[in-house]
Amino acid sequence: TAQRTMSPTTKTTTAGMVAVAVGVVMLAAVLAVCEGGAAAGDVVCVYGTGGAGLRVHTDACTSAPVAFSALEGDSLAVLSNSTVRACDHEWVEVRDAHGAAGWAAGDYLQLCGGARWNVFGAGLVSEGNAQQWDYVNNMAGNGGWILLIFAGVDVSSTGPQQSWVDALQGAYARGLQPIVRLSPPWGQEHYRDESDDAQHRNYTSLALAFQRVVRGLPLAPGQNVYFQVHNEPDLCPEWWCATAETSYPYTEQAAEYAAFLSYTADALHAIGDARIRVSLGALAPGGNAQCGCCGAQNCADDNPGITGIQFMAAMMQAVPGIFAKIDFLASHSYPASGIGYGFGAPFNQAQPGLLYYQLELKQIQRNCQVLITETGWATAADGQPPCSQEDKAAWTSQAYNLWRNDSRVMGVTPFILQDAYWGDTKGYGYVSVSGQIEPVYQAVQSLRCSLGFGGVGC
Repeated sequence: TAQRTMSPTTKTTTAGMVAVAVGVVMLAAVLAVCEGGAAAGDVVCVYGTGGAGLRVHTDACTSAPVAFSALEGDSLAVLSNSTVRACDHEWVEVRDAHGAAGWAAGDYLQLCGGARWNVFGAGLVSEGNAQQWDYVNNMAGNGGWILLIFAGVDVSSTGPQQSWVDALQGAYARGLQPIVRLSPPWGQEHYRDESDDAQHRNYTSLALAFQRVVRGLPLAPGQNVYFQVHNEPDLCPEWWCATAETSYPYTEQAAEYAAFLSYTADALHAIGDARIRVSLGALAPGGNAQCGCCGAQNCADDNPGITGIQFMAAMMQAVPGIFAKIDFLASHSYPASGIGYGFGAPFNQAQPGLLYYQLELKQIQRNCQVLITETGWATAADGQPPCSQEDKAAWTSQAYNLWRNDSRVMGVTPFILQDAYWGDTKGYGYVSVSGQIEPVYQAVQSLRCSLGFGGVGC
């Protein structure tokens, strides 16, 4: 992969931005795996600043005036095919999303997108097994992405389960880039009840449990792991009350989750390893306006009616600066003709949903990279438009070409590689449980090969 992991020793200014570094890895080494150094059009991310952020200068030296500053995880476009060695650093000419340009120390930049970047991948419904990891590798190719779900993290967790360790090692061995969704045990999605206070705003103990799990996971040299903290917390069944209380509006749910995310992101970053990249749990584009809080996962008073964008706004209101704590954006940009409705629309009507992550980035006011950790069409989903296996294959290929035109999209892991219910019965699957390879799998593999990303099938 295109990752490097050495944690620099930094010296910061009073403004908190990284000024100089010792013991660093240069961008030229980072980009070498992509067939030859920095190139105009590549996308790099701010990396290894310990959350301090990075100053970009008007010239290739730390003594030059500051042109602009970037947060940890922010993405920048490379403007030149060469770097400049000066003032004890290797400098790269870059531009941010607002058009501001300058020179950044390559010590703190890491390749994370662009035309030479592999965005292909697939999501699992669990940590998976060797056969499933092989399926993803054979489809997505060298440097492709895999979403692993580690369901079983709660306040009593003392470390990772062995199957989670095996899954990460399996991904590394196949050259896959791992995304890990850290989740509660199945059917126990009531993290609010594991808070340290009755108001559900203090999650110190639960955050330390997350830290123990992540600290015990294997991290490979040169390999980031992208952690998604829970899943779709704007839905009542994903953030429910184990003990019955009065119903509450989405603003309360957003405040509780924002507090949980804040504690957990801080705990994971406190491990002190820049390979650990953190995001919120991807939000459902259409969420619940009210949750019944009846003591069960589904309540009669659960009411729909908001978008994930509204939920994000409520998170920001409750915990100002919450989205400065994430290193990337996990998104569920499903094909849809509208925002939060019209799911499963044909490709020519589906761009509002496929590009939903752009609205999320605008809302959180970040220019970080995006991992679309769920998306895709189903051939038999209730209430969705007709979609044949051939439609699904063609539309998915078109969607990948759409996403590849946006260098902020770092990877895409459609829902879902293989599952009896969601895969076979509802028709989201890429491989049936009996091992039948669906047309969409072959279409993605063919597209990946045609674009020059090597691996099986080319």
